[in-house]
Amino acid sequence: MSYIASIKSRVIRYPSGGDNKWMHPVSDSVGYGYLKSDIDTLLARGIIDTALWLDRAVEVNKEISLNPDSARYIDRLINLVDYMDSVNGFAPKVIFVANVTMSQWMPDIYNVWEENLAAVRYLLDNGVVVGGIEMGNEHYDDPSLFETFDDYWDHILPLLDSLHDDPALNQIPISLTAAPEPDAAEAFGYSATVVTRFKEWNADLRSYADSIPVNGLFDAFTVHIYQTPRMLQPCYELYGDDYYDIPPDYDVPFVVADTNLYASWRCATDSFENFTNNWLQYIFTHYTLADDSTYRLGTGKKYWITEWGEKPTTDNTSGAPPTLVGNFNNTFAEAVYNMEFLLNMTELYGAGSTPLDIQYATKHNTLSGFTYGLISHYSNLDVTDDWYYKRASYYPFVIDENLFSTSYKRVDCQAVSLSGTYVPYVKGFFNYGNELFYMPFVNSSDEDVYFDIHNMTGDTTALGGGSLTPSSSYGSYIKYIVADQLYSHGGDNQYMRDNAYYEDTTITPLIDSIYIDTVSTSSPDTLLVLPAYSLGWVKWQVSPNPEREVVKGPDLNITAWPNPAGSIVHFVTDRIVEEDEKYVVQIYSITGAIVKVIPLTQDEVTWHCSDAAKGLYIYQVVKDKQIIGSGKIVVQ
Repeated sequence: MSYIASIKSRVIRYPSGGDNKWMHPVSDSVGYGYLKSDIDTLLARGIIDTALWLDRAVEVNKEISLNPDSARYIDRLINLVDYMDSVNGFAPKVIFVANVTMSQWMPDIYNVWEENLAAVRYLLDNGVVVGGIEMGNEHYDDPSLFETFDDYWDHILPLLDSLHDDPALNQIPISLTAAPEPDAAEAFGYSATVVTRFKEWNADLRSYADSIPVNGLFDAFTVHIYQTPRMLQPCYELYGDDYYDIPPDYDVPFVVADTNLYASWRCATDSFENFTNNWLQYIFTHYTLADDSTYRLGTGKKYWITEWGEKPTTDNTSGAPPTLVGNFNNTFAEAVYNMEFLLNMTELYGAGSTPLDIQYATKHNTLSGFTYGLISHYSNLDVTDDWYYKRASYYPFVIDENLFSTSYKRVDCQAVSLSGTYVPYVKGFFNYGNELFYMPFVNSSDEDVYFDIHNMTGDTTALGGGSLTPSSSYGSYIKYIVADQLYSHGGDNQYMRDNAYYEDTTITPLIDSIYIDTVSTSSPDTLLVLPAYSLGWVKWQVSPNPEREVVKGPDLNITAWPNPAGSIVHFVTDRIVEEDEKYVVQIYSITGAIVKVIPLTQDEVTWHCSDAAKGLYIYQVVKDKQIIGSGKIVVQ
């Protein structure tokens, strides 16, 4: 659970059952809730074939072996939420994905509302905040299950009515999943039949969204946005015959002389940047475009982006060599894509520069056996073997966990680069309450980029302020990861699978550290370096500068800021803190009552103090029950 908790997700998504999963959210069986009686019935009725089930049975047996105590997955979810609350100081909301398939396949055995309502109530009764309910998953993609959207609507309507009529449940937001944006699908070569189905599905979804009174039965459109192999076709073509000649342990120097390697790297990062900067905007502009096309979704509902990523495929429909499909999964190039996608979420607009109300943006299943989750493993929540990996896509989430605090506002900024011609990818954010300037960056070039902090500019006019120059005599922080190889990764990727070097070998992830540095900005000549092939953020304060409390320990210095504090206090260490070091921060009221105990298991933890009474607080830094230092914090 510590791996998942370290992502500090505000929202996690619970897939209670979907296409070809045959699950039950509150079943007493282990794993995800597979029942042998269901499988026998589905096989007998020809709904699933034997070969498909035998393939799925491998996963089921693995899940059972990983849960020898027969703990239900929904109970493990509750345990995870409680654990995240104890470690991070806040409990994530849960998006519950309703199971609407079993009642469609076997209506004589199941109904669509009973189990789903029982699961939602069970979560609520156990203290879980259900932040939303998705009505099933990607059912637009399976005409054998629901021939049309109307069929799907008629099937879920009893569940929608049940939720709407229950006073204990009718405040939970509900979302229906839209088909992929048809114009973008057509542009990327999807068949005319598929594009037509996408248009018809979204047209019907929009008609229900606009229809009174049924529009009040749901609140949002769920959309899933993937960069697929067909969008990376030129990248695959760059590999050519030299692909298999690349030694797997080759330490790529990132010079133009390595023509094949450098070209493929450059193409991958350029493709991801193009998708996040251009196609992402195109997709949402076309979802909301006001024209005579009936399949536009509009801006009348909120948007939930609950699945996205760089997704491989198992066939050759993209035209790429099958062995190369998914080759960029779990590489630094994909981490760049994730970083830029997250940052673009903060400034998406629909047609006519209409700001989109994006309520949730979550990665595909946080814990996944697939190559595009954040953490690689099947449904076990604890580390049990060496194949439990933080994937490359994990790191942007950890680095950006502060970005999605509601106190940060997007501002225009420009990094004043002092070296070379490459301009790093940067975004700017400002927190008025704590006077913090925050600049996420991506340097996907082969050169270190130096820029001048004191000549950085930001425009906060839209926030009611003016221009600002972020500079501080108290220093700044830079937090980042660096790729050492072209195929630096977390978990495995296609390159590893194609190469016998990796057979029967447990590979330690090459992206295995998040670095943090403190940089003095007292000199007007101070330059900050963004290392080659890195991504991260730079954060510093602007005038007036709140004081910072520093506790100096025998082997660790801890800075608490801002002080005085408004809604949040950051405790930042001068090195990575390992979990087994047993450092904690204990916060006391002036009367001596313990207010919060926060384990120091990373290089930065936070105390969310917006609900704390105004006044003076004492904090102690403790290691192995020994106080190594203390300080004072004023909450105002």
